[in-house]
Amino acid sequence: MAFILLLFVNYFATSRATNTTIPWKYNGFKRFPSVFFGASAKGLESDSTMNLISNHSIGGWGWQQNNSGLPGQEENNLLQQSKVFYNNFILNNSSSNIESTFVYRYSMGANPMWNSTLQVLNNSQYSDFWIQNDQGLVCTSDGLPLWNFSNETAVDYYLTNVIDQVITTNKEYINSVFFDEFDWITCSYNFSWTNCTDFQLSAEQKKEVGMASIRLFQKASEIMNKNGIIPILSVSTVMEKYINMTECALSEESLIDELSNVDWIRYYESFPDFWPGQTGSYFFLNRIEEMKYSNIPVQIHSYGVAPNTTIDPYYIATFLMTQQEYSYFGASNGWMDENWSWHNAYNVYYGKPLMQYPMQINHTAYFRSFQNCNVTLDIHSRQAIISLHSNS
Repeated sequence: MAFILLLFVNYFATSRATNTTIPWKYNGFKRFPSVFFGASAKGLESDSTMNLISNHSIGGWGWQQNNSGLPGQEENNLLQQSKVFYNNFILNNSSSNIESTFVYRYSMGANPMWNSTLQVLNNSQYSDFWIQNDQGLVCTSDGLPLWNFSNETAVDYYLTNVIDQVITTNKEYINSVFFDEFDWITCSYNFSWTNCTDFQLSAEQKKEVGMASIRLFQKASEIMNKNGIIPILSVSTVMEKYINMTECALSEESLIDELSNVDWIRYYESFPDFWPGQTGSYFFLNRIEEMKYSNIPVQIHSYGVAPNTTIDPYYIATFLMTQQEYSYFGASNGWMDENWSWHNAYNVYYGKPLMQYPMQINHTAYFRSFQNCNVTLDIHSRQAIISLHSNS
């Protein structure tokens, strides 16, 4: 009976599939699934840069694209860039390796660079659209007012303006959208990075703010999915066993369960750690737990990797250890075009993993075998060995 129960638990733990309808084919076991996520500050990318982007599996552009500084212009800039890239490097272009292209949106704040939010910014009629502290001060981050997604009117506005704008203007040229800072402000960092450090909500009230954001993006994801678009959510929330940031932090399990009926991609920043310069590989450890709990697609970004340099094998190894279908890897030291390049590690054919999950050798060491290599790493020493087979 215990054996039967164990089988049932294991089946349930791996049954949270979210990538069954991803609208592009994954080729990440045939060639390395690399990501380019830059921006050109003035004008569109050059043909040489767009050709570089087309060598990657996923390519997209940040909010700084052709940054004129004019209110409402950024959405159009991103649209024009994705349109040119689609026409020149995807449509009838057999040499392009691109599986997906995306454009950028900021999740938690209303950006004056977006035309879709200009109407409600600095307008007292919409003051209840924003999170406010006990003194009625509108909470901001980097000067951007933070959406109160507990307000259903604000939710309706976001869905029918921000999300609708993405779909109606972009869907012919892109099939994914990057949403930055999807969850950190809702509790993960306890509003400490805003002007509302004296925010007096209880832990449960703050947690509800976070759940309201998740529920909004469940609705937004449904709308985007129906239009062939997959949201990429930059997520700081981690599995229950790794939560130690605040008393009200949401668990990743609650996030995954809330989004279980939609297709989305989780974005890990500064993988394998939580933040640049830190150690501990907590994102790597979280990812191992996550891949057993759910097979959600992921984009992983290793930060601090200069262009045209050798990527630390530890970064590649931690990615390979956790690679599943629709797993992608990017590396850079910034967010403009000049911070990204093609790396030699992307030329290696690692092959498909022969083990569903990595094997833990001891408290800090892991092993996983692939068609064309074996990967061993130790998270304490941050050392990795990728042993390619002789016929690779």
